Amino acid sequence: MSTTPGPDPVDLVDGDALHGSPVHSDPVHREPEVGEPEVTEPAADERVDGLDDTGEARAHAAAEALRAEHPEFDEVPLLEDDETVPPRPEEDVADADRV
Repeated sequence: MSTTPGPDPVDLVDGDALHGSPVHSDPVHREPEVGEPEVTEPAADERVDGLDDTGEARAHAAAEALRAEHPEFDEVPLLEDDETVPPRPEEDVADADRV
């Protein structure tokens, strides 16, 4: 059994770490390389026009059309942990008929 330690983990992350270059362990928050375009996120209220050809954009448009036709389904109340759904009137009638 060898007691020699393995390679330094820093060397495995970035071979230039020994030469003074910073190690970028978080690829999302790193500076762009020379000639590489800077990637920015759209603002919350900014429309991303590139989504028009995706299935997600088509699904969103279909959902908006359904909401326009049926506004009663626009907002669905969520139940709290201690709430239950009350029975519909037709369920009450069916329960009374079974007795």
